[in-house]
Amino acid sequence: MGTLYVVATPIGNLGDLSERALTVLEQVHLILAEDTRVTRKILNQRQARKFDAQLLRLDSHVHGIRLANIVDQIDRGADAALVSDAGTPQVSDPGAALVSECNQRGIKIVPIPGASALTTMISIADFSVQPVVFFGFLPKKKGRETTLRRLKEYSGHYGASSAVIYESPERLRRTLENLIQLFGGQIHLVIGRELTKKFEELWYGTLEESLTHFQSPRGEFSLLLQLPKA
Repeated sequence: MGTLYVVATPIGNLGDLSERALTVLEQVHLILAEDTRVTRKILNQRQARKFDAQLLRLDSHVHGIRLANIVDQIDRGADAALVSDAGTPQVSDPGAALVSECNQRGIKIVPIPGASALTTMISIADFSVQPVVFFGFLPKKKGRETTLRRLKEYSGHYGASSAVIYESPERLRRTLENLIQLFGGQIHLVIGRELTKKFEELWYGTLEESLTHFQSPRGEFSLLLQLPKA
């Protein structure tokens, strides 16, 4: 029986790929990637290393027989590494179905920790964040209003101190406007843009101020919102 390694990859800066992660990726038989093209670029940057693993796609569309075939290979002795495009698998990325199937069959699961936008944002907070709720990307349409209501419920009924949300440049202003409608414009937040990359920006201010600052958003965004006390 093989082992499933859950391997964190860089969220931007390739220097954040750990030596332990590289060693695992060299030794496994299968690399299960959210997008094989992205993972291949990451591996190609390490020309001094030798990666002989078979690279297979494993995103949210891989299930049923296709997923079972992958688990069968691990069950028969193939070591596999699960990676996402950027960051830690299952932190707003696919992988739960694979881990569940491996766990049910008694396959050993080993986490190889590393970069995550979630923990990166928490680390640079200028206020106490715990307890924190993580929402990842808000739904584009269906379920968006329900998710936003849940966010307000967490702050009001469950005593959460902060929330982390991921957002694309196309929807950032819409999300900021939604949050102002929920909580008012004076709520404090921290916004990380292009985390760990060349044009990284860490911005601190209020929701109202953020709309003025990010008038033409570019890059990927992570928001750490200080939730009001009930």
